[in-house]
Amino acid sequence: MINAEDIARLAGVSRSTVSRVVNNYTNVPDETRRKILRVIEENGYVPHASARLLAGLANKVIGLYIDNRSNYYNYKISNSSFFAPFTTAVIDSANKLGYDVLVSQHVDNASFVRFRELFSSRAVSAGIIIGTRNDDPRIATLIEMDFLIGVIDQAPKARKSPLSDAIIANFENAEGAGLAVRLLYGLGHRSIAHIRGNKSIFSGRMRLEGYLDAMNGLGLPCGEEMVCDGDFSEIGGHDAALSLLGRKDRPSAIFAANDESALGALKAAEELGIRVPEQLSVIGFDNIDAARYVRPALTTINTDKHELAAHLTENLLAALEGKRTVNRNIEIPISIVERDSCAKVPDGFNSDM
Repeated sequence: MINAEDIARLAGVSRSTVSRVVNNYTNVPDETRRKILRVIEENGYVPHASARLLAGLANKVIGLYIDNRSNYYNYKISNSSFFAPFTTAVIDSANKLGYDVLVSQHVDNASFVRFRELFSSRAVSAGIIIGTRNDDPRIATLIEMDFLIGVIDQAPKARKSPLSDAIIANFENAEGAGLAVRLLYGLGHRSIAHIRGNKSIFSGRMRLEGYLDAMNGLGLPCGEEMVCDGDFSEIGGHDAALSLLGRKDRPSAIFAANDESALGALKAAEELGIRVPEQLSVIGFDNIDAARYVRPALTTINTDKHELAAHLTENLLAALEGKRTVNRNIEIPISIVERDSCAKVPDGFNSDM
């Protein structure tokens, strides 16, 4: 009985190219696709029944892998103010388009291997990955195996990179950081510190770059003494704020790389007896639900996770279904939400206040 290897040999192509045609992937030249289909028809090749059932569009299932390694969340998606709403947003978007979502998260070093096996067995037709470090080689490995991948929070790549075949979605992170700095500047603040996120994560790097660009553009000091690591967590934000606010020349404002680290900064200010916003302004990033309810309510940069999930999922499925119009570099606009944690700099502010 003829098999896929025989079809590849007769058509003069690789086994993976035959697989892409059988599974209706779009990244095959039309002429090559027609040649392979002609060889398949001439030789009566029929893919294995179970493979056909699990392949391509037949199962209407996509995978979602969440690289949630922070001990702060105890490896629970439900504990994360970012991963939890994003997961439900992907599910909502996929279900609306007639697809189901199989969710997996990092719990140990074997987690990604199990996720990769979902592709190898054709249990999923495509996948979305969130939370990995920028340029994570595991993503490139999946793409080089001809799997269709969407990625959140990765730098767009040139055509020579395997990741150029992925569908990448980001928020306007640098622009959001600039909005935060300019808001504080407009309130009279000139000493604006930054609690940065994880530098290996693309959004953490871009929010830092946006902060530095805005500060430099306004002629404000932004040396290393103005930046502390917060690791995108409340605990990290708390410890970073204690360091910044414990200095004799403490800042009059703090821009945190996300809302959780901003909440940690609010807690640190309270412990030090520094009133927000009377003596310190604090602004976050992401507009998580808790930002509305903390007192004072947190001024923040809004990121619409549902919009990002919808755009990514729709484009991923458009590519899966062979549609020609696919945006592989999605960037979702941001906006500022002004609440109660920012105010004009106090008259005569100085480090002794």
